Amino acid sequence: MAKQINSYIAKLVDITPVDDTELNDWAWRCQYIGIEGVLILFESEHKRPGELFLKIVSRDRRHLKTSSGTIEFDKNYLVFTTKQSKYRFVLYPH
Repeated sequence: MAKQINSYIAKLVDITPVDDTELNDWAWRCQYIGIEGVLILFESEHKRPGELFLKIVSRDRRHLKTSSGTIEFDKNYLVFTTKQSKYRFVLYPH
């Protein structure tokens, strides 16, 4: 179980690999670039206590969940970095 920390209306605008991950194993994430919806920030309570992860869900129920990582805010952008990927979301006012 995880504790919801915050939620945003957002669009995933970019995903880049962080390390030398084999691109064939990594590239599936790119199909989610452009997804818009509710972006939810969670804190793990059991599997990785205290660590953060994200889930974005679109109106048509497409969704992407990240592994745990770190969060940064840059103006109206949220940047979330995991072991393998850097996700950049534009945040919309709600």
